[in-house]
Amino acid sequence: MSQNFDDPFANGVDGPVDVKIEDGIPIPTYRVSRKTWPLAQMNVGQSFVLNHPAHVQNLREAISAWKRRHEEHRNWTVRRIADKQWRCWRIE
Repeated sequence: MSQNFDDPFANGVDGPVDVKIEDGIPIPTYRVSRKTWPLAQMNVGQSFVLNHPAHVQNLREAISAWKRRHEEHRNWTVRRIADKQWRCWRIE
C-alpha cells in the first residue's frame, strides 16, 4: 500500500512524502551500525586517530555514554589534528 502524506514536519521537503507501509517486517535484535571503541582498554596518555567526521560524533556519544554507565572516573578528549583527521586521547 503506497500513500502520499502531507507532512508539516518535513523540514524543507516540498510536496507530499511518498511512503510504502509494509506488514510483517521483523525488528533487528541488534544495532547494525554500532561501533566499538577501545575506551576501556586505554591508559592515560594513549590515543588513536579518526578519519571521518561521523566517527567523531559517534565517539563523542560513546564517551558520554561510558561516563554515565561507569562509576570509575575516566576522561577523554577529541581534537582535530589535520583536515579530516581527529585524535582521541585518554586524559584521566
